[in-house]
Amino acid sequence: MRKFYYNPNMKKCIFALCALLVCALPVFAQEAPSMDANPDSIRVSYVPNRFGDNWELSIAGGVSVLFNGVGHAKETTSAPEVASGNKTYDAVGGVAEIAATKWFNPYIAGRIGWMTGYLPYANAKGASSNIAEWHNYAHIDMLWDWTTQFGGYKPGRIYDAVPYVHVGIVGNPGYNVMMGGGAGFLSRFHLNDSWLLNLDLRATATSARKFGMPSGIAIDVNALVGVSYRFKEQGWKKKMYNPYGPEVRRLLNENDDLKRQLDDAQQVNESLAQEVQKAQEEKILTEVVTKEVFRGIPDTLEMTVYYAINSSKLSAYEQAHLNTYIRMINFNDPNREHRYCVIGTADQGTGTLEVNQRVSLERANAIKQALMDNGIREELIDVQTRIVPDGEACMARASHVIIYPLQ
Repeated sequence: MRKFYYNPNMKKCIFALCALLVCALPVFAQEAPSMDANPDSIRVSYVPNRFGDNWELSIAGGVSVLFNGVGHAKETTSAPEVASGNKTYDAVGGVAEIAATKWFNPYIAGRIGWMTGYLPYANAKGASSNIAEWHNYAHIDMLWDWTTQFGGYKPGRIYDAVPYVHVGIVGNPGYNVMMGGGAGFLSRFHLNDSWLLNLDLRATATSARKFGMPSGIAIDVNALVGVSYRFKEQGWKKKMYNPYGPEVRRLLNENDDLKRQLDDAQQVNESLAQEVQKAQEEKILTEVVTKEVFRGIPDTLEMTVYYAINSSKLSAYEQAHLNTYIRMINFNDPNREHRYCVIGTADQGTGTLEVNQRVSLERANAIKQALMDNGIREELIDVQTRIVPDGEACMARASHVIIYPLQ
């Protein structure tokens, strides 16, 4: 039977070919035809997703190559010894993995996974028989999507180049649990919106004591092929940068300032209106006192206020008359002992009898309420209504209320 000997130059060729393949794959990072192209002149960011969005579940399987006792002076391996005395690897076996990945933004993700595999390797004492060992690795990874980072986020892209670093716990039956860590390169091919094909090349370093060596480092190289399923919601929502945003914000701030100025002006206007009304009332009171219209309780303290036709609401001018009358009551009847008569009137020629009676009563009741608000008891106020016959008085003068004290 012909023997095959290991050629040291073959190792260099294999690593050179793998490096060339990794560098060439991003060239194929293309986007499927789409009508939703982004203009380069607008900067695009992405809305942060919810914690439950952009998750992936992956399964994979492949081969594992163990380089045990690197740095140990007397390495014991299960590999055949070649003429040069160099030994390349210690064991080759199969591995399987399940992992869950969460993408925090279009180019950064975290992954947790568990890998297990079968690695037959020689014991540290150099026994001729191999020891079958299960190799387990629970790990946490941080992934960085280079293709999206440097080429922009494109939902229709077919390929992603994703390097990553990882750290975890390596465990084998019969040995102590130890920490491990390393780096890897993940090639992701998008089959459709939900499924991806993954090619994962990873190297994990841990203590060689894990595999029976007294010292040194053990390096486990894995090559895995698998698939991932993307759960909804998938992808990212674009948040367009508006180049006119600063100008819009400036205009909004100016609008807020103008609104505050308008509110201040309205308050000043209301204050001036109150001052004008007060001045009118004082002027009317001065005129009344000067002309000696009111001569005291009970028979001369009389007032007539006028309404607009078909209205029971006083104008500002007539309200000032009423306020003046109430002041005179306060002066002449401080104890609120006198009775008062309130007669509401309406003109016969401006509507039906029913409407006129209603309007005249509303006018009288409004004056009654004003007197009651001034402290006059309800039982001291007599309310009457009167419909002025057509032609007896001017229409504008017939819509009024007469107030006077009773004996």
